[in-house]
Amino acid sequence: KAGVDWEDVPVTGETLPEWKSSGKLLFGQIPLLQDGDFNLVQSNSIARYLARKYNLYGDEKTGAVADMIIDSHCDFINKLVPTIYPVFDQEKHDAFKKDVVPAFLGALER
Repeated sequence: KAGVDWEDVPVTGETLPEWKSSGKLLFGQIPLLQDGDFNLVQSNSIARYLARKYNLYGDEKTGAVADMIIDSHCDFINKLVPTIYPVFDQEKHDAFKKDVVPAFLGALER
């Protein structure tokens, strides 16, 4: 833990359009990290930025393992999304839970 104070600003139907029109959301998406006058979007970019800023990466090998875990999360999400979007597909979702989830969690446990 970095031991840093931070503020969680909830996104609402009012704040999201404001943020989009202000240019804070480079790709029109959340989450958004604001660090002074620096705005950063994309979950993995935010995670890496904070890890570097607060020296949470450790040595090069530990940092590489952290990057690998973050990148595997992208693979996991890319396999999940087609099961739920644009329409939830129970059969695909069941296959995802049976095949992808155990393999993903098993890899993380190693």
